[in-house]
Amino acid sequence: MRHVLALVLTLWPLTTRAEDLTVFAAASLREPFEELGLALEKSTPGLIVRFNFAGSQELRAQIEHGAQADVFASADRKHMAALEKLSLVAGPRIFARNQPVVVVPKGNPASVRAFADLPKARRLVIGAPEVPIGAYTLQILDKAGRHDLSVVEQAEIKVLEEYLPAAASEDDIRKAIEEAVQETGASSIKDMGKVMKAALGRLTGKSADGSRVSQLVKEKLS
Repeated sequence: MRHVLALVLTLWPLTTRAEDLTVFAAASLREPFEELGLALEKSTPGLIVRFNFAGSQELRAQIEHGAQADVFASADRKHMAALEKLSLVAGPRIFARNQPVVVVPKGNPASVRAFADLPKARRLVIGAPEVPIGAYTLQILDKAGRHDLSVVEQAEIKVLEEYLPAAASEDDIRKAIEEAVQETGASSIKDMGKVMKAALGRLTGKSADGSRVSQLVKEKLS
């Protein structure tokens, strides 16, 4: 079954340095956006493109907690609409479309060759419902009349979520970095390693995106 994913782009009021362009983008866009970033830097002398890649729901939470960006590229309309309702973004536009695929283990032991073959699989692995691709997958299963598979997957996800550590908020990360800087006496980007170690230590017990922590540490020490 073909299902189209809508990716949404919006421009954020420029709040960073004039020579910086900060882009928050869904993790699935990492490779093409990094290529675009290099091309843009090459064609625009003095411009530095800074990326923050994560799940769209996580990026939305970061923006809601005050994180600043010039561009937000979401993997669905849901999270973009929530930010637009809060007047945190403006003028979203669809700039790309995607199509979900089923990936099987090497050798395809269950002989899954079509959507109808999914019940043959011993185990299905999908994204969490909060992640766009996870929500779309559950919609696909429901619309295909495989509500049974959808229910099983949601039940397993719920069990896993009970054992996963809570996600660190943007405020949690910034507080940990601030305390780490004070603890280590860091004063320049050369101290980034010890600040990262101290900050991540303070976030023990919570799930934190390492790339986001790294980005915020760089901003703090720059």
